[in-house]
Amino acid sequence: MICHLNQPAQALDINVIELTGHVVNTPEMKLSAKGYQTASFCLAVRNEWVDLEGKKYDSADFFRIIAHGELAKSAFIMLTKGTELQIQGQLVNRNYEGKNQIMYYVTEIHAKNITLTELK
Repeated sequence: MICHLNQPAQALDINVIELTGHVVNTPEMKLSAKGYQTASFCLAVRNEWVDLEGKKYDSADFFRIIAHGELAKSAFIMLTKGTELQIQGQLVNRNYEGKNQIMYYVTEIHAKNITLTELK
């Protein structure tokens, strides 16, 4: 069996992530060396599932969120611990050398849009 996929002449790679969860900590605002404002916070995303025997499981994944510019200002002002929200952004991997020449690898979500999903 042959399967033909119609693809554009130049396929684009897509890096988009969308998460819904709760803010774990109050955002921290920082100013980069180049003068850009960033806000960072942790987002908890809950996972629930049932196994084949009917046993329920519950866990959470935690993601580091980075917002830039005006979005950073808004996040710093509006978000508090426990706020439910939806994030749309990009997955970013970076690394840096820490103390004692140890290399650290970090995965972050760089937010492009933040939507509050509940009103308090």
